[in-house]
Amino acid sequence: LDGEPTTNAYLGVGSLAGRYCKEHSCQGSADLVALEQKLAAPLLTGTCTPETLDAEDHLLASLKGLSNVGYLTDEVAAKLAECAAKKGVRTRVRAAILDTIRTDPQKANVSTRSLKCWGNLLNCTRI
Repeated sequence: LDGEPTTNAYLGVGSLAGRYCKEHSCQGSADLVALEQKLAAPLLTGTCTPETLDAEDHLLASLKGLSNVGYLTDEVAAKLAECAAKKGVRTRVRAAILDTIRTDPQKANVSTRSLKCWGNLLNCTRI
């Protein structure tokens, strides 16, 4: 996932990691942490509100890849919760963020924090 990975690369690598994590314990795995750092690079190094449609599509592919893994590191989960509660995030990005958070049942505290976005009824009705 070095350079500019394609959408299919994010989805494929995420699916492969998700399948591996279903058969093995990935919690606390240094390899999985490194993989998630690369999968989440557009989120961790960028912003929740990309300026171009291409950058937004790249972020969405990253989020879908993370969803396919089904496990979130603490750093990624915290960034997702921050973005979910942030004002000005586009609807399709916010929906993908909430969907990504939902895929890891171990992160109940993140799910609770991300519900702050529902405090603004306007954002709630858009999703």
